Amino acid sequence: MGVPGAAGLPGPPPPRARSRGRRRSCRRAPRVQRGPAGPGPGRPGRGRARDRRLFDRRTPQTSRRQTAGANPMTTMVCFRSDGASYCLPVEATRAVRTADGLVPVPGSGPDIAGVLPGGPPLTVLSALGAGGSHVIVVESRGASFGLLVDSVSGLRRFADDEVRPAPTGQDVAFICGLVDSGGDLILVADPEALAARL
Repeated sequence: MGVPGAAGLPGPPPPRARSRGRRRSCRRAPRVQRGPAGPGPGRPGRGRARDRRLFDRRTPQTSRRQTAGANPMTTMVCFRSDGASYCLPVEATRAVRTADGLVPVPGSGPDIAGVLPGGPPLTVLSALGAGGSHVIVVESRGASFGLLVDSVSGLRRFADDEVRPAPTGQDVAFICGLVDSGGDLILVADPEALAARL
């Protein structure tokens, strides 16, 4: 099945008014300046029909973080992996690709799924589950890498007081927060912790 274009990503719903609560403890991904058009380090080449560019339909800055005095909101890319729901800050994401052509790398670490061809090739992590059919291109800590996932559902906005502390007992702290969305528990993935596994 082909991957829809960026215009196919459903936009986030309008923010809901909420009372102020606990401030989110999840570390926010550092914002990375966009470079010139064309392939860059760790990014797939232009013209690939299988790529879905998240930046083509990024929400305006004022909608990702509301103005002072309003309940702060954060836009997340939501996805599923290994039967669980996850999200990543949209500022840390660059594209969505299919996992077609993923090449395993002999002798690689347990969190490395393989390498996707491109200019240059993209290292893909399977830290949140193996066997996915899509790859989210992530940029963090000055590195670009892929994250293997089952599916990407689109963009959603969450109020900061919706994000609860990360669960305890993680051997590796890939998860930096939790969101209970109508009974569906969404795990907030930490792009910096994922980048540290490269």
